[in-house]
Amino acid sequence: MGMAIVYTALGVAAGLAGEGLSAALQNPWVLGTFAVLMAILSLSMFGFYDLQVPAALQSKLSGVSNRQSSGKLAGVFVMGAISALIVGPCVAAPRAAALVYISQTRDVVIGGAALFAMAVGMSVPLILVGVSAGALLPKAGKWMDSVKRFFGVLMLAMAWWLVSPVLPAAVQMMGW
Repeated sequence: MGMAIVYTALGVAAGLAGEGLSAALQNPWVLGTFAVLMAILSLSMFGFYDLQVPAALQSKLSGVSNRQSSGKLAGVFVMGAISALIVGPCVAAPRAAALVYISQTRDVVIGGAALFAMAVGMSVPLILVGVSAGALLPKAGKWMDSVKRFFGVLMLAMAWWLVSPVLPAAVQMMGW
């Protein structure tokens, strides 16, 4: 529910913002910035650098997590809200599309309900993994390198797709 409330708030905010959000996100500078960021992040998938949370922050978060008593609903709620922020980049494209649609309709109810449903749907796999105590997770191995490279290529394609609305058709085709 923590994740669902964060997403619902985003949906309501997009409904209240109106078309201003849509216009702001279609700015060539915004699209270009997100595309460059996506391309830089894809380099991590190819092994050019390792992207990790700083050690000081990791130890601080680990300490906070260890101090929480197990089985408390408030702790689970907070972890869900935090995971909405952590998982955010993974679902940036579909969430951005939903936010743009919601901002164009200016419907606060649809906005909140749509992003609530999206968050609940995203939570189901997390709940299944948690209930299975990790039994459903695949074992790490060399095959993960292929998966990382595949997602690196997808991230580069996403970067190109993001800037394609502001590029001439010939440049788009040459890029693909």
